[in-house]
Amino acid sequence: QLSEELLKMLPKCGSFKASAAIVNYYNHKSLMRGHRDELEYDFTKPVICMSLGLSAIFLLGGKTREEPPVPLLIRPGDVMFLAGESRLAYHGMAKVVPNEP
Repeated sequence: QLSEELLKMLPKCGSFKASAAIVNYYNHKSLMRGHRDELEYDFTKPVICMSLGLSAIFLLGGKTREEPPVPLLIRPGDVMFLAGESRLAYHGMAKVVPNEP
């Protein structure tokens, strides 16, 4: 039901029911190296990323590892759709940003 509500924000993705969810937990020392989500059978469906917890620096690259990534500050509650051109883009999580006083 959550995936259906989120897809209302991005009508070009069409309608579908998510078949899986992955929760990545990061502590202050964690990172996730650049990768592509390419194990699915249907790349027309988006990858939906929802940030919970601390802020972080998310890296969004291009179709190859040679393209430099763009750093994005993501905060709790942010939602990102990797769809269309970005669906197979390299991406990762560079750093968790500690709570500010």
